[in-house]
Formats: sequence, structure tokens, C-alpha cells
Amino acid sequence: MKRLVPLAVAAVMFAGGCSAAAPDAPAGSSAPSVSPTAAAPSPTPSFSPYQLMETAMITDELLLSVVKQPGRQERAVDDHWWKGFPAGIVTACGERPASSKADADDALTHVRSWILAADPSAENFRVVGQEVLVLPKEKAEDVVAKAESLLANCKSYREDKVTHTKTAIRDLDMKSTAYRATAACFINSADKKVHCSMYFGRGSVAVVINIYGLDQKSTEALAIDVKSAVELQLAQLPA
Repeated sequence: MKRLVPLAVAAVMFAGGCSAAAPDAPAGSSAPSVSPTAAAPSPTPSFSPYQLMETAMITDELLLSVVKQPGRQERAVDDHWWKGFPAGIVTACGERPASSKADADDALTHVRSWILAADPSAENFRVVGQEVLVLPKEKAEDVVAKAESLLANCKSYREDKVTHTKTAIRDLDMKSTAYRATAACFINSADKKVHCSMYFGRGSVAVVINIYGLDQKSTEALAIDVKSAVELQLAQLPA
């Protein structure tokens, strides 16, 4: 939304360009200099927890605009938490907590996921999952730092009797001065597919993105596309 010109600035512009000419000053005297009133700085936008969550969430339209790989897009989940996973907690390396368990009940959370496929009958589909957590007390940057520490020491983990082994990231760059971020990719021992998890923290908002793909190269490429959507949303949040 465009900002209106501050009233003080508008008044100065109007006086300078549209007012009648001032009478000449008496000989030997100088007219007093008048400095325009400086515009007051715009206040920092204030967000409620729900506004923070909604602003951080990726929309269908935004995801469609950033994903370069062709195919259909279908929303699969739109709920308050992932079923079967602890609600209100940022997890890493499986279900290891990176955020406070004590504050989990007060954390505002929402999850959303999409299935991406080349055609309606394709079996080799990909999945994009997003979890947004508005933390009641912790700084999201600190939570992401904890997740980064957990992932650094995580060689593998088991989930539903399947082993996920960490693989080296090749192209996914998580460096930023606007937010704290980290990522890790794992290969599934059952079907050899790859998933990459990205963690972002800005202010009180933590965002976790999970990308499930066919191989390391295409999964990272999709992660890079989705990362650009997350960055657009994070830029709208207070630090």
C-alpha cells in the first residue's frame, strides 16, 4: 500500500509552489529564513501474533510464482500442526527440540503443504511443507542457532522405522544478514529419495520448510525456489 505524503511535507510543498508572492522586505532589512517542518518518521508497524503468522505464510499464488519446475500444484495440508509431531516446538534431526517445550502451548503455529507433480498420474511427485511458529518468549534467531547446532552433530536419525542419513549440501546457500537461517538434507534409506529442511528466524517468528524430492540436485533446486518465497515474506516482518 502506498504511503500518503506526510501533512507537514505537503504543507511545505503547497506553500512553496502555490502561495502568493511575499511583499518585499523594507530596505536595509533581511527577511527571516524559514526552515520547513521536518516530516515525522514513520512508526514501526505493529503486528499481532496472528498477523505475524499470516504474513510469514506462503500463499498458493506465491509458491506458484517462484517454482520454476513445471507441473500441477495441489495444497495437501492446511492445519495448526503436523499430525504425529509435537505441536508448538521447532524440531531438528528428527524430533529433537530446538525451541522451548515449556512454551509450546503458548506458541502460535500453522502448517501448510503442497504436492507438486508433472502430471495428475505422476508417481514421482515432490512435496513442499511449511511450518510457521510465533514464539511467545524466545527469539527465533536463537532457536535457529540451536537447530543449526543439532543438525551439525546429526549424522542420521530414524523415523517410522526408516533411517535418514545426512548428505552434503551442494547449492543451497543460507547466508543472510536479514535473518538467521540454516539447512540440512537427508536421504531416505527406504526409497532413496531426498528431503531438505530449511530453518529461518526473524524476530519472534520461526519458519521451517521441508522439501521432499527425487534426488539431491532437484530437491535443492526446489528448495532454492521456495527459499525466495520465504524471504519475500520475512522481509515484511519486524526484526
